[in-house]
Amino acid sequence: MQFHYTSILRPKNTIIFEGMKTKRIIYFILIVIGALVMGFGKHFVQKEYALAVGIVLLMLGIYNTTQLWSGEINNKESDEDESI
Repeated sequence: MQFHYTSILRPKNTIIFEGMKTKRIIYFILIVIGALVMGFGKHFVQKEYALAVGIVLLMLGIYNTTQLWSGEINNKESDEDESI
């Protein structure tokens, strides 16, 4: 997979970073694994540890997803500002 960065004067519909779709998948998997650990982790370890690890994974996935989304929104707003 090649990653490329474009200049400031790039066309409006180009992708800055091609790995963004991969990041979304990884963050979604983190959220799902966190939820599964919270739900079924008590079968493998003590319930309290499963909940703690599940919450950490879930929150890590949610945090990174929101950071990715806010970055996309900021990029769209800056594109609109540049076109004015």
